[in-house]
Amino acid sequence: MTATNGSNDETNDSLTDEFEIFTNATDRNRTTIGPINVFGRGGGGEISGNMGNASGNTTNGVIMSNNGNYTNGNSKEDDDDEVENFPYMNGNSHGAPKKFSPYVIKSQTDRDIIRLIGQQLRIMGLDRTVEHLIQESGCRLDHPTAAKFRSHVMNGEWNKADVSLQELKLFLENPKHLIKMKFLLLEQKYLECIEDGRNQEALECLRSEITPLNYKKEKLPKICRYIFTNSLEELKKVAKWEGKGQASRLKLMEKLQNFLPPSIMLPPRRLQCLLNQAIELQKDHCPYHNYRIENSMDEFSLLVDHACSKDDLPSETTQILAEHRDEVWYCKFSNNGSRLASGSKDGAIVIWDIDPETFHLTLTYNLLGHPFAISFFAWSPDDHYLVALGPEESGEFWIWDTHTGTIKHKGINQNDDSLTTCAWHKDSKKFVAGGTRGHFYIIDLNGTIVENWEGVRVQSLAYKNDGKTVLAADTHFRIRGYNFEDVTDYNIIREDHSIMSFVCDDSGRYALLNVENQGVHLWDLEDRVLVRKFQGITQGYYTIHSCFGGVEQVFIASGSEDNKIYIWHTKREHPISVLKGHSRTVNCVSWNPRYPNMLASASDDTTVRIWCSKRRPIRPDNQQSTSVTSNSVPSMSGPNSPNAAVSNVITTNSAITTANPVTLPPPPPSGGSSSNSSSTSLSASPINQEFIVTPIRHMGSNTSTSTSYLYPIIMIGFQRSHLFSVRRLAIPILKNLTSIRTIWINKSLHTKTELFELEENDNLNYSYYDEICKKSLNVPDYFNVKRLVNINEMFDARVYMGHKEGTLNTYMKPYIFGSRLGHLIIDLDKTTHLLQEAVNFAAHIAFRNGVILFINKSPTTGHIVETTAKNCLEYSHCREWNIGTFTDSTRFFNAVTRLPDLLIFLSTMNNVFEQHPAVVEASKQMIPTIGVVDTNSNPCLITFPVPGNDDSVDSIKYFCRIFEEAIKIGKLERIKCLQNQ
Repeated sequence: MTATNGSNDETNDSLTDEFEIFTNATDRNRTTIGPINVFGRGGGGEISGNMGNASGNTTNGVIMSNNGNYTNGNSKEDDDDEVENFPYMNGNSHGAPKKFSPYVIKSQTDRDIIRLIGQQLRIMGLDRTVEHLIQESGCRLDHPTAAKFRSHVMNGEWNKADVSLQELKLFLENPKHLIKMKFLLLEQKYLECIEDGRNQEALECLRSEITPLNYKKEKLPKICRYIFTNSLEELKKVAKWEGKGQASRLKLMEKLQNFLPPSIMLPPRRLQCLLNQAIELQKDHCPYHNYRIENSMDEFSLLVDHACSKDDLPSETTQILAEHRDEVWYCKFSNNGSRLASGSKDGAIVIWDIDPETFHLTLTYNLLGHPFAISFFAWSPDDHYLVALGPEESGEFWIWDTHTGTIKHKGINQNDDSLTTCAWHKDSKKFVAGGTRGHFYIIDLNGTIVENWEGVRVQSLAYKNDGKTVLAADTHFRIRGYNFEDVTDYNIIREDHSIMSFVCDDSGRYALLNVENQGVHLWDLEDRVLVRKFQGITQGYYTIHSCFGGVEQVFIASGSEDNKIYIWHTKREHPISVLKGHSRTVNCVSWNPRYPNMLASASDDTTVRIWCSKRRPIRPDNQQSTSVTSNSVPSMSGPNSPNAAVSNVITTNSAITTANPVTLPPPPPSGGSSSNSSSTSLSASPINQEFIVTPIRHMGSNTSTSTSYLYPIIMIGFQRSHLFSVRRLAIPILKNLTSIRTIWINKSLHTKTELFELEENDNLNYSYYDEICKKSLNVPDYFNVKRLVNINEMFDARVYMGHKEGTLNTYMKPYIFGSRLGHLIIDLDKTTHLLQEAVNFAAHIAFRNGVILFINKSPTTGHIVETTAKNCLEYSHCREWNIGTFTDSTRFFNAVTRLPDLLIFLSTMNNVFEQHPAVVEASKQMIPTIGVVDTNSNPCLITFPVPGNDDSVDSIKYFCRIFEEAIKIGKLERIKCLQNQ
């Protein structure tokens, strides 16, 4: 074969590479075609050849034209357009190949893609391919100075690298990064000198170069010790260093890349990072994903979208445990997932062991002798002990040693109190137990009551992860926190119906509540908001225990009175799977923390069912993932049931056979938990027709570009009879509120002056102010405004007086103390607590210079409200409300408007029968509200409802005084912080 225009090939040696392309002739001779100009930037070069003749045709061969097209076999002259569009064609070429046209980068996206591909190819070691990519595209991966800097670092030319670093300092976003980068370079140089035995040079580097940087002085003594190590292995161990060579220099380069902007040098492994993000996003969007990914790039195919099915969840019964003789009320896997315990009305607790290979359960201990039915029990965190409790009429507790199956202690409450629920402390040495008769206690392993809290009727208990605070669901539909060390208690959340049971996830942030007649609710305990109400379940007055489960606890499972098991994803309100099999009410569901594809359910039909997935291999959640087949498809396996059934254990389903069975390692010893979980990520987005959880975004302050969020829950439309005031009891306050803003004003709004003059002062300490803004969120009453609320003053102001009984709003029933002479009496104890939280929130808004608007329609008390707004330099609106003031503000004011950050309603009613229209508009715009709600008011749309008399002059004066003082305290504290006093 011949190549024309060969001189052109020679002139382009700097831009091209020479490939030798081999073809197999029919006579088994190996014919070489080449050398060939790949990129053809010289232009005009053409190639023609023959596998034995000069006709220009090839038989079973390859022709490579200057534009990079490969043509195999037969192709006609008429197909030139197709050859242009499709570089890889089958056919004989009878016409001259197309001339090469240089690639033109059309957009910044194209340039970014080329750079990302080039970086990944370089990581894979395809350096020659990278050079060809750069030459053909005309796009460099990095800035020339950055490329030179990389070369010097990888070659260990530290002085030259320092010179290049000085040239790059103009591109650094933060000048301080130059010192950090120089320190990393000198540290590598210092370590390499020590490894090479050049101790004098290493000492000089330490003394003359590293020390003068004054960077990480606390690390300097440790760096000095490197030179005194006795061997290279000791040096690597002490310095946590891989030794001189490309590996350590590559790690150094990746650290240095983080300081340079992407336009100068790409962040390390950027394409791999983007692919991992795409995989994680697909995984998050998959409602059935239930297996752990150890290495996303290896276990996910990049060629197709990730998708799982219902078969990846526990979906079929693999074993039925029929040891109990009566209704089974509770079941629970041990914390390490290696055992299951079940408790029944027959007074027995049965402990089962799980075979790590077949996942078959065998009976280990049958704990008998309880004089009461087993309604609840709890494993200690180390799985050594188990506390058993009875129903409401029982005051006993039994502590069992699960390793030996023997009783450790029997305890009887001497006060005839009931003990129906308990929770272990994380040290496994004590637990808290309580009931519905007024007390709960902290008890040690010897049965001694260490501490007790009186006057609390408890229905369910849990320990927070800090080990100090006990969470208790009481008969007032609340979950409260009780700190035994500080002897303090506080409200966390409140439902409108009785909380039958609740359980927290491993992170301690989220709580899953089973609510009487309502079903399953998911709450965020930190933000104190209702995240989601799950649909489908049937629950009346029976106690049903739900659970978190699956990989990273993204699933929720619950039994139901319709004999079914419902499984939801935490981000979806409708069930993604419904399991049928039980013939009576399913009282409890437990998800195995070690094997995420295993579920247990206890029912009134006297059985415990084990559910497993059909497709995915069940492997320990914290173990290495099983290798996949060559086609990147995970091998399918399931629980293999034994041929011979164990005594008293009925196996209903045959074994699930697979072509590639997976052998799992045995579970860890019972001394510790093996679960490896992380907090569930929950979306803040519209979740159903009843409520929304949406962030309110505010502009950043003068000193911070970060965006902060406030998450109030606002009820919108479609209210059901069981819904009450869904609100925040304590809000994570906005960290930054804008200090330069567009104020919307009409005739009834007043302007501010002093605060704006303060902010124009250049000497204000905004950094200290921002620091205090963050710290104030960690203190429940940072401004000490709760002291302003006094129940005696409220009584004197007649805040307790409501309307007549016939005007009572259904949603105000929980706030009513009673009635006298046909008039309703408001419970001032509840008002006190809610008003304290409302004034605390108002003080935080004022501290962050938020816009506060007082609203009141009553002509009798309007002047009081206006005066209050003037006194604290805020706004008021006491006239007729114009519809669209908030919802269509731009058209209404003919300008871009800044809506308020807080509304304070001294009365939420427009008249006796109508709600103030601003309440609805505020809820649509997600503006937080504080509202005084009388007995005829609807508190559902108010973020912080304050039950109280909204008609009398005395009560309005009282509320105005409290809010005015709280706002002034917040503003005064702001001024002090800005002036750094």
